[in-house]
Amino acid sequence: MLALLHRYRKNEVLKLCWCDINFDTRTYIIKYENNKAKKNKLCYMSKILYDELFRFRSSLRLKNNSMYVFYNQQTKTHYKDFSKSFKRILKDNNLPKIRLHDIRHLIATYNINYLKASVESVSNALGHSSINITQRYITFDRQKALEVVENMFDSVD
Repeated sequence: MLALLHRYRKNEVLKLCWCDINFDTRTYIIKYENNKAKKNKLCYMSKILYDELFRFRSSLRLKNNSMYVFYNQQTKTHYKDFSKSFKRILKDNNLPKIRLHDIRHLIATYNINYLKASVESVSNALGHSSINITQRYITFDRQKALEVVENMFDSVD
């Protein structure tokens, strides 16, 4: 879940292997075959992501470094989905029903409109191939943006 909150797509997170992570440089690679842009993406870990992945890895008994980070013991491969877990998190925390992918949209909208991050930096962070894709998240009227968000949450109650 934490990795998703760091802007990545579901498949990028689920197919991440321990060998893709470099704890010394605090970086990891999203392999070209696992991302929409079809290019290797070198990413820097935030402190919280580093701490959680390091703690998680330390708690495991890894057989080899090529194992998936989110390894399913029953199927002997990576998890295919975690929508059940996500729905449980929403329910347990009394949060409105949203799609997992909506987190990416929220990150883009919030960073551009409220934190005043540049469209270029948000586009890069989300792994968009063009800033044209990211420009959809620009809201010029803050009151209208608030109404849109409130209407969305009101619609799922």
